[in-house]
Amino acid sequence: DGIYISEHLANAAIKAYREKHKPVVTLWYATQAAAIAAIREPGTLHKCADGRIAYGMTKDRQFLACRLPSGRLLRYFRPTLQTVSTQWGEKQEIRYWTSDVKGGLAQYKTYGGSLCENYVQAVSRDLMVSGMLGTEAAGYENIFSVHDEVATEVDDNELDLGTKSLEHFIKTMCRVPAWAPGAPVAAEGFISKRYRK
Repeated sequence: DGIYISEHLANAAIKAYREKHKPVVTLWYATQAAAIAAIREPGTLHKCADGRIAYGMTKDRQFLACRLPSGRLLRYFRPTLQTVSTQWGEKQEIRYWTSDVKGGLAQYKTYGGSLCENYVQAVSRDLMVSGMLGTEAAGYENIFSVHDEVATEVDDNELDLGTKSLEHFIKTMCRVPAWAPGAPVAAEGFISKRYRK
């Protein structure tokens, strides 16, 4: 974006973040260790994130699966481990196959921080879908969703009569599913004649 910083400043920022957010760094390493152990030992489960996330490799070695708290699986196709040399010594690198920008298959590498990002985004979507199913069951017709937003359509009469409200919609969206006890779910919203960002 046209902003340049020195390598010294970049390394200082990385160090400061890791010092301030040690539990996050611990989670990255625990996630990577669980995924590597699962690839090494097909048919076994390896947990991280206080046991909320589990990795397992299928016995045919075709998929590394990440089981989310909802029970849904993220899958990584044909994962392998490759020993690579780094400035910190040799380490195991996770590689898997996925679609590339041209629509073909290509091998990509991943690591604990990226795997963690994958399941955090997936759990967030599962929480949102749970809320959307709840609002549908409560009589709100969800007409579309955009990233972390959901839009519903209601008649002015329903709002005037109090049979539907923004407050009720938000409360319903924020009901925590049984698979996510203690999850800090919150939402906000607005009423308008048309969708806006």
